[in-house]
Parts: sequence; C-alpha cells; structure tokens
Amino acid sequence: MTPSRFNFEPLYICLSDR
Repeated sequence: MTPSRFNFEPLYICLSDR
C-alpha cells in the first residue's frame, strides 16, 4: 500500500480536467 498513489490519483485527475 502506497499513500503516494492515492495522492497522485487526484492530482492527475485535476490536471486531466484542465
């Protein structure tokens, strides 16, 4: 389990939404 993945998921979504 890596917390980094969870933090990256929302970040990527925000970037993609842009």
